[in-house]
Amino acid sequence: MFISSFILPSYSQEHSILYAKDGPMFGNMKCNSGNIYPFGIFPQKVERAGSLELHFDTPITILYGNNGSGKTTILNVIAEYMNASRHSAFNKSGLFYNYLDLCDAVLEERCLKKLVITSDDVFEHLLKERRKFDVFNDARDRYREEVARERVRYDRERVSIDFEDPDSIDAYRRRCQVMQNSTSKLIVQKMGVDKRGQSNGETAIDFFTDQIQSKGLYLIDEPENSLSPKMQQALADYIKVMSQELDCQFIIASHSPFFIGIEDATVYDLDAETIAPCDWRELESIQVYREFFRRLEY
Repeated sequence: MFISSFILPSYSQEHSILYAKDGPMFGNMKCNSGNIYPFGIFPQKVERAGSLELHFDTPITILYGNNGSGKTTILNVIAEYMNASRHSAFNKSGLFYNYLDLCDAVLEERCLKKLVITSDDVFEHLLKERRKFDVFNDARDRYREEVARERVRYDRERVSIDFEDPDSIDAYRRRCQVMQNSTSKLIVQKMGVDKRGQSNGETAIDFFTDQIQSKGLYLIDEPENSLSPKMQQALADYIKVMSQELDCQFIIASHSPFFIGIEDATVYDLDAETIAPCDWRELESIQVYREFFRRLEY
């Protein structure tokens, strides 16, 4: 385990910063918009509990909650506290690091890699791969037309070769290559094989498996996006194996039952009155799924 607990500030700590004489709520606003995010995300919960402390007792921790529950915020705060790498920027106010200064954590051993993976990262990778295919497709079409023109020209021309002229020898070799091989084989020889047969889900899985390496801490925001149920199950299985066999720790924000239900994962319900590890089978979204499939039985 690389991080065993993380403590978000109490209500009184937040209040002492926001409403100090020289604080942002009294004439010294540190952001033009007046946005105090991430202050005020958990005011009622931290007021009741004194503070909000998350314990990472297992290699996989799931943060569950409806939209606006703060699960992505917690991921970003932990990521910045841990100085984790990320592919894309995230939205933060001028008070983000004031809030971060109030947080605390219990860290264990050092990890080789700390990385945030978001839906935006996956979508950008999908677009990048699509652009690569478009470039490949255009180049392939141009080369196909070039080969077609060469075939017509070679059919019309007499075969001649000057064995003392290297250019003449190369031209004859090219003629033999074009006339003796199919167009598809020539394209593969020149350009290789593209991945146009892969679905978005398969490409997304490749992205995750490329990013997740041994002895790393990974903070993943809604990995279910772009993935079919079958692909979600495959990624959940991969995450479990990486945590068990290659010493990885995962903190995942998700609604998906395939990730929520990973065996032996710790699950926090951020919608609950008291935020503590819970039985994932009792979560609201799981109840919705259960009721939906129950109705289909009749």
